[in-house]
Amino acid sequence: MISLLRWLRERGEGGFFGGSSQHGHTSGTDGGTLGAVVGTGQIKSATGSAISSVAYSFFMHDCSFFPSFSDIVGGNTVYLKTYSGIPDPNDTIGAIKLDPALGTTMTARWRYLTASDDPTIWVVAGPTGDLLGVWAADDPIPGTTPAVQCFAATGNPLGSPILLKAGDLDGLKLPAQTLLEAEKKIAREKLRPEHHLFRALQHHANDAAPAKWLFENCHLVGSRLKVRPGHGN
Repeated sequence: MISLLRWLRERGEGGFFGGSSQHGHTSGTDGGTLGAVVGTGQIKSATGSAISSVAYSFFMHDCSFFPSFSDIVGGNTVYLKTYSGIPDPNDTIGAIKLDPALGTTMTARWRYLTASDDPTIWVVAGPTGDLLGVWAADDPIPGTTPAVQCFAATGNPLGSPILLKAGDLDGLKLPAQTLLEAEKKIAREKLRPEHHLFRALQHHANDAAPAKWLFENCHLVGSRLKVRPGHGN
């Protein structure tokens, strides 16, 4: 990681990968848009995660490292599947499909390079609000495509992916001390204050990419996540 960041800094001249900035984005030397105008000294890494107990697909960020996989039962073989019938997207965004064994829940985690501060959550909920899949990271993926999608055994989509931001987390009713610790983190690391509730969630879950905590403890009520009775400690 250190040598890679050094290489990025040596190539950069004020922009990510040394690209020129236009219209609020930074263009890389290959013409790609990476979504943030920053000096290379601000480049850092963050983590993302996705989780489901049914077959699901998820996207990773550009500049991601290979993900790790785990399940609650163990002993299951992980088959990485690609999307079929889709032409080459001509990008480097990782797209992976996992098919957990019946009765297990499978989590994926990955690390990626970032220079922004825009925490994002995607959830897929069933008709009663139970969460079928969750995706969480410090940054969104490019475009408007849902970052996670769930599928029935027949291959048909399950539920509807919903995009959530920090302002949609007020229904979690996190403890006052957790909210205070999040304020301290924002001040210390000079993060954007509008993402206060996401930072508080990270602290409460002890997880930088808290998809697993949300999946295990919450359900969707209307457009808000709320902690299920008897959960969330």
